[in-house]
Amino acid sequence: MGAKRILIVEDENIIAQDLKKTIERFGHQVCGIVSTGIAAVEKADELRPDLILMDIQLDSDMTGIEAAEQIKNVFNIPLIYITAYADDVTLKKAKITEPFAYLLKPFEEKELKAAVEMAIYKHEIEREKQKTRNMFRMLVETMNDGLIIQDDKGFITYANYRFCRMMGLSQHEIIGEYYTKFLEKNSQKQYPERIEKWKKGYQDPYEQVFYRKDKKKIYTIVSPKPTFDDESNYTGAFEVITDITEIKNAEEQIQRQNEFYKKTIESLTHPFLVINAENYKIIIANSAARKSPFFRYETCYELNHNRSEPCDPENCPLIKMKKTLKPVVVVHEHYNKKKELRLYEVHAFPIFDSKNNFVQMIEYSIDITEQKEMEKQLLRSERLAGVGELAAGIAHEIKNPLGNITFAAQYSLNEFKLNSELRQYLEIILRNSQNANRIIKDLLAFANPREMNLQFKNVVPIIENATKMIKARCEENKITIRKKYCENIPQIKLDEKWLEQAFLNFLLNSVEAMPTGGTIEISVRNKDNNFLEIIFSDTGTGISPENQKKIFDPFFTTKEEGVGLGLSLVFQIIQDHNGTIKLDSKVGKGTKITVSFPIRK
Repeated sequence: MGAKRILIVEDENIIAQDLKKTIERFGHQVCGIVSTGIAAVEKADELRPDLILMDIQLDSDMTGIEAAEQIKNVFNIPLIYITAYADDVTLKKAKITEPFAYLLKPFEEKELKAAVEMAIYKHEIEREKQKTRNMFRMLVETMNDGLIIQDDKGFITYANYRFCRMMGLSQHEIIGEYYTKFLEKNSQKQYPERIEKWKKGYQDPYEQVFYRKDKKKIYTIVSPKPTFDDESNYTGAFEVITDITEIKNAEEQIQRQNEFYKKTIESLTHPFLVINAENYKIIIANSAARKSPFFRYETCYELNHNRSEPCDPENCPLIKMKKTLKPVVVVHEHYNKKKELRLYEVHAFPIFDSKNNFVQMIEYSIDITEQKEMEKQLLRSERLAGVGELAAGIAHEIKNPLGNITFAAQYSLNEFKLNSELRQYLEIILRNSQNANRIIKDLLAFANPREMNLQFKNVVPIIENATKMIKARCEENKITIRKKYCENIPQIKLDEKWLEQAFLNFLLNSVEAMPTGGTIEISVRNKDNNFLEIIFSDTGTGISPENQKKIFDPFFTTKEEGVGLGLSLVFQIIQDHNGTIKLDSKVGKGTKITVSFPIRK
């Protein structure tokens, strides 16, 4: 059994010390001695002993019985009373705390030893029984089959979670009810005969039909285990109940089979399909596939292709697979419900029957739009960096000789008397050198790293300042500005000067795209508490698809006097704010630019 830790609660120090020596002779350890009920409760919490020897009458505000009651309720530690009191009132109060023994002083050492060993033994047995009960309950409550227990009269005394769920009822709606209440009529008629068989020890499985709460039939296989007392009298039965409704309902077999596939693939975040190789019908699709913009479904398990453009035979997975009988990967372009172009990488795998005939194809699609956009932005950033280095080198090489040209032309105009024709030529030289110098400044501004003073601020004042700067031109061109700001706009890390320059560039481009009037709309919204989006949209002339691909490239411009660095610089500014730019434009309808910044929590 091993040495145990014992706490002594005794207000007579001589008796306590004598008990301590006796306990130690038994081979156990006295982990503490206290003289009050309050101290006994505190030590029980602190030491958690294996056994407590408790005197009933303690010289304190709390009796031994009161202390024992608290210890029993909170810590479940076995306890032996050692007392000189044996009156009926004291015994009645002591019994409530369920002590393992009750020793009257004076007692012999062998009585104490027997009581201690028996108390420890009984407590360990009780703990093992409780573990067994808990394990049994856990197994019963987590088993896949239903389990009920009925008594010898046919009343249900227990029902596990699985059976309750099978019946659509709670435990209190089942326990205490007569067993046949939940059976169909034929099963009710057979019940008395089954009881007689159980009384004889038969425990063969049999089929039985239950009625759910919603009156639906549940087909089951019942595996009974009749129980008997010590005198072989029938006391009831355990019944393990396996639901075989799906097997019995032959008309729903196809649906159940598809349900099995559905459970397997529903958790996939990407569209997952199984396609018939002969008629191109999509026979299984998960939730992600049903929500995909390029599928329209007639039923949950039969979908038809509804592509936004004719299926290219060279890009159709099924057509390619029929030729190669090998897995294929293709990329499809589709417009979603918002008319946005999305890119999907389609992976397809063949399925063969037992005769090695190609009968079906598994296909799943991954939306790679954002991935491709990030690759474009990375490529653009690398290209901008390279162009920036080149521009910086060229600008520095040209700046000095250009300065000499400007100075010489200015000096000649101021210091010499020149005829009108020569003066006119010098003024042309001066004017063009000044224009060239302005371009070089733009090149250096584009090429040199920007000093960013990023602080947490609200973006709205920056938008307001930018709109004030274009107010006069908007009134002149009959352009209306509309603003839509969401509530509780979060602050983001920004540089007011550079971000204002970026926003002003967007607005000026919109004004130039609407020479005969129109509308500029500026929206600010919080997207999923992760990003702050600022959207600039106009009703201008729009940008052609071929120009949209180059709009942020350096030196690309459609303006006669432009250098083509404005939007390239804006792209770098937004990138320095850890933001992204998304362009959506249609010729003749207008342009929308969405700038997205991360919200730092």
